[in-house]
Amino acid sequence: MQMRALLSIFVSMFVSVAEIAAQRSSWYSGDLLTSSQIQCITEDPLGFVWIGTEYGLNRFDGYQFTTYLHDETNEYSLGNNYVRCMEPASDGRIWVGTSRGLQLLSPESGEFRSVKIADGQWPYVNQILVLSGGEVWFLASGLGVCRISDTVNLTAEHLEEITRQTGSRSHTCMMEDMHGILWIGTETGLFQCNPRTLAVTRFEPDIISANVTGVREDASGNVYITTNTRIFRWSRTEDALTELFGSRPYRDITHSFMDRDGVLYVALRGEGLRCYNEEENRMFRYDDKGRETGINRLDVSAFYMDSH
Repeated sequence: MQMRALLSIFVSMFVSVAEIAAQRSSWYSGDLLTSSQIQCITEDPLGFVWIGTEYGLNRFDGYQFTTYLHDETNEYSLGNNYVRCMEPASDGRIWVGTSRGLQLLSPESGEFRSVKIADGQWPYVNQILVLSGGEVWFLASGLGVCRISDTVNLTAEHLEEITRQTGSRSHTCMMEDMHGILWIGTETGLFQCNPRTLAVTRFEPDIISANVTGVREDASGNVYITTNTRIFRWSRTEDALTELFGSRPYRDITHSFMDRDGVLYVALRGEGLRCYNEEENRMFRYDDKGRETGINRLDVSAFYMDSH
C-alpha cells in the first residue's frame, strides 16, 4: 500500500483535539477518532498508523480512520477499549496493551488474540518492549515486570524475582540499552537488569530516588533519565551521572521521548514539549508555528516519528 508519509504526530491526553500532520500539511481533528484522549501511536509494515485511545483503537491509512472497539460477542475483538500502549512485533503484527491485559493484533485480519498470564490475571499494561533478541517484556500494574513465555500459545509469566529485587510492583518505564541491559524505572528510583540472569542492581540510589518518568539512550550510549522534576544524563564513556541545568527543577515532567537523531524531548504537564539542545545545554519550547491549538498549552502523551 502507498500512503502519504506522516511527518510527525503529537497528541494530548486531556484536550478535545488531536493534530496529525500529513505530507500535504493537513490537520485532522480528534473528532474523527473514537476518543481524543490518545495514549499511544505506532505504524505497521504496510504503512498504516495505529492510534490507541482511552476509548478504542483507530487505524489511519493517510486519508481516513477505521475504528476497533471491544465486542462482547467476538472473542477476537479488542479486549478492552482503553488502549494504553502498543509495540510492533517482529512478524508485522502489533502487541496491544489495554487496561485489561495484553493482546496480539494481526493488522490484515483485524483479529486480536489475548495473552494468558500464568496466574490468570488481566492487568493494566502500561508498556511493552520487544528486546533485541526477540523476547517480549511488558509492565503490568499490580504485578510488575512480565514476559511472554510461549509465543505460539500466547502465555506470559510474571517475573517475581525482579519484583522482589526492585521492591516494587509499580514500574513506570523500561528500556533496553545497546548492550542488552534493561533499565527499569519505578516510583522510587531506577534499576538495571540483566534479562538473561534476572540479576538487578540499583542505579545511583543516592541521586535518583524519585518517580522515574522516562529512560532514553542516544546513539553514543548516553542515557537520559527524567523524574517528575529533574533531568539527568549518564555518560557511558565517562561512567558519570550529571544533572542537567543544576538545581533548577522542572514542574511535573510526565514523559520523555527521543527522536531518531538523538534529540531528547520532555513533556511537561499543561506546557507541551521541551527539546534539549546539547550544544547550548538548554531546553527550549517545541516550535508549533503558532497554531491556535498548539501543543505548547497541552499535555503531550504520545510522540511518534514514522518510517519516512
